[in-house]
Amino acid sequence: MAVLSPFKRLFVTQSATREFVFVKTFARIRAIMNGLGQLGYHLAVLLLSASIAFSLPAIAHTFLAYW
Repeated sequence: MAVLSPFKRLFVTQSATREFVFVKTFARIRAIMNGLGQLGYHLAVLLLSASIAFSLPAIAHTFLAYW
């Protein structure tokens, strides 16, 4: 096993630390994007349901006009 000089050991440690910070930051961004996707989906379902509910009286009036 090769013994690393203090400078190389410091470089490897800093490199590993940078990689860990990058992975941790990427995981955090991924979790935020996942949460935003779920929020957007539920918002779309809510808006679709509300639009159907608000259009029911107009649809009923049109339906009764042809009855």
